[in-house]
Amino acid sequence: MKSKLTKIIAFVLCAICVFYCGACKKDCAHNDTVLTNYYKEVDGKVYKTAKCNDCNKTVTVGEEISVYAVADHANDLVNAQIKSDFSLNPIVLIKSGNYPALQVTAYDGITIICEENVFTEKVIVHEDVCDVVIDGVNFNATQNSGGVTFNGNSDNVTIKNCYFTGNTKISSMNGGLNYNTVVENCVMKDLFYGNSNFTAIIIYRYMDLTVKNCVFDGVGYNVLQVGNHERGGVVTVTGNTFKNVGSRVLYFVNLSGITSCTVSGNYFYDNTDCTQSAVYINAGGGTRVDVGVNYWEVIPEKDAKYIASNTNYDPAEQLVIS
Repeated sequence: MKSKLTKIIAFVLCAICVFYCGACKKDCAHNDTVLTNYYKEVDGKVYKTAKCNDCNKTVTVGEEISVYAVADHANDLVNAQIKSDFSLNPIVLIKSGNYPALQVTAYDGITIICEENVFTEKVIVHEDVCDVVIDGVNFNATQNSGGVTFNGNSDNVTIKNCYFTGNTKISSMNGGLNYNTVVENCVMKDLFYGNSNFTAIIIYRYMDLTVKNCVFDGVGYNVLQVGNHERGGVVTVTGNTFKNVGSRVLYFVNLSGITSCTVSGNYFYDNTDCTQSAVYINAGGGTRVDVGVNYWEVIPEKDAKYIASNTNYDPAEQLVIS
């Protein structure tokens, strides 16, 4: 009897241990549940890190990263320009903290990586920059317009693993020409400011634009608005999720002269009453938008209110979100 009671007590204690500290659990495999979107400095060494959704542990992903400089929220690099050296193509680590703004002047390459919990209103990419990567920034502006702003010409700029909310967006409205802009693995959520309607990404004068694997949820106006491209450009929109969009999801102002425009593998939510204009073309020219296989709550017919006439779109090829 005593032996049986001892076993019961041991079982209960083990169950409590599993519940509170996980000591009796098997090691988590950290498979596809890992979020790889920030970096961490440990004992002077920098590693790409991730949090596992299953066990909430922080794990190291990849080898040590050699950084050129570390920007701390208490030092002179806050609200100052980060300028690269022609020969270095440096990586700059932004330490956790709140930054009013980060201004990038990089003539031959710079990569900005961030620790967890880096918050700023905006990153300004100045005139004639190339080979810039902005990785893992949290954008939140409540008064002045924030996000990523292209202030002139740029070439090969990638914005990835970033989070945008509030009065923030990605914009290029100052007449600069943007070559090969990539936005990937970003979340843009609740982009509203007062009574204003906000477009998440608005880029004019561009060559080669890719938006992939992003989540747009709660956008007051359009998700993507592009126009005034240069001839020969390629536009690709793939693997994205669109929810709670106030107006058009994709607004192509002018596509005349570009090589191709492809929209495929995206998830369109909240169109159950077909009031959402998924693909809208204001001035088409000769180029047609290739709308491949996408996923919808309700598959729209090819009607100018939802899918513009200047598209290659077949409702029979589309899939319903399960």
